[in-house]
Amino acid sequence: MTDSPDIPLELQRLRAPARGRSGNRRSELERLLDLTVLEPTHPELGSCWRFTGTTTPYGRIAKAQDSYTHRLGWKLVRGPISDGMELHHRCGVYACWNPDHLKPVTHAENQSHMRKTHCKHGHPLSGDNLRISPNGVRACRACNAANQKAFRERQRRRSP
Repeated sequence: MTDSPDIPLELQRLRAPARGRSGNRRSELERLLDLTVLEPTHPELGSCWRFTGTTTPYGRIAKAQDSYTHRLGWKLVRGPISDGMELHHRCGVYACWNPDHLKPVTHAENQSHMRKTHCKHGHPLSGDNLRISPNGVRACRACNAANQKAFRERQRRRSP
């Protein structure tokens, strides 16, 4: 992370001096900070601390469970995550580990944030416009009707 006057004070306090080539392994926090860039997000939350290393889509320092950057960052800055709780990214950027953008929630609450409320064309996925298939896939009836109409029109044009 580059030194800048707009780096949050909380993040500046975490920054440790770089170690030399003495063979000492850098701490997880040092590696996390080295691979972090500040990015703007919506005005209410401030800057995202986006991890630029391996992302899947969550940032990861190593392969261990506690190596997800948002979980690791929370533990280093705020302390342990309560049992049965997950961290919800209020900013919507999964590689962000800014603790001000994270909120401890239950698994059910975290899943409800992921559910789409509108289709990609802006139709609401609720009420009469929502179709739930037998395998649980949620579909937009308005888009489905438009797709069927376009298909029938193409079929009519092909017929002699």
